[in-house]
Amino acid sequence: MDQAFVVQWAQRNLRQHFVALASRVPGATEHDEGAYVFIDTGLPSDSLNVVYGARRLGLTSADVADVTAHFSDRGLPFSWWLGPSDLWAGDLLAEMGLRLVGNHAGMAGTLEALALDEADAAGGELRRVSRPAEVAAHAQLLAANWSPPDEAIVDFYARAADLVVRPGSDRLLFLWRVRGEAVATAELCVSAYVTGLYAVATRPDARGRGHDAAVVGGALRYARDELHAETIVTLATPQARPLFVRLGLQAIGEFHEFLPEIRERERAG
Repeated sequence: MDQAFVVQWAQRNLRQHFVALASRVPGATEHDEGAYVFIDTGLPSDSLNVVYGARRLGLTSADVADVTAHFSDRGLPFSWWLGPSDLWAGDLLAEMGLRLVGNHAGMAGTLEALALDEADAAGGELRRVSRPAEVAAHAQLLAANWSPPDEAIVDFYARAADLVVRPGSDRLLFLWRVRGEAVATAELCVSAYVTGLYAVATRPDARGRGHDAAVVGGALRYARDELHAETIVTLATPQARPLFVRLGLQAIGEFHEFLPEIRERERAG
């Protein structure tokens, strides 16, 4: 695995994850400013309104001020993400009032080499989402990653449901069901050279029972066996990293998340 190549494609895949689906949802707008790109969904969530990158064309204090003013005028929160190959702009963002709130490990692996047997151990079944009602179940599980739950995520996926389930979508969602109930979820974002794994979530009352490993393992086996994907990339919080290490993924660099003010809601899991 050529790490430099994978890092570049991991960054492209994350941009696709942030922007491609959201830009097609009614009410959302995409703004590509050269040094960075941002998506404004019109919804009150810094998980959905995202500024991504500080590319080598350069980022200035005026750029940051323009973005901040855009979202401030609309009364919307946002986050700003930097990848390992971006021009480092953390000091500039800090000077302009944004605060580093998270370092997420970029991780990658060759699917054929991963240990994907954990999905058999949790006593459930994997289902690829194919109906809007299942998209809603994914959204409810994902929203519960925050306390209180981020209802803007539920609204977003209600608007995006038809785009997600249509043939040829680059966004594949998976539910892990136990006795017919969805208890965990994950997303694959399919691009040319890598497939991204994101939006892993487990229902709060079902955490700690291996369902996260089950849905992740099942989604990755689908990527390997049905999509014939070769390389998987993902972001790992400190809590999720041990699972990805067990599966055989390797760190490829840090992704940094900034917010313009203290986050009022906290991750629940």
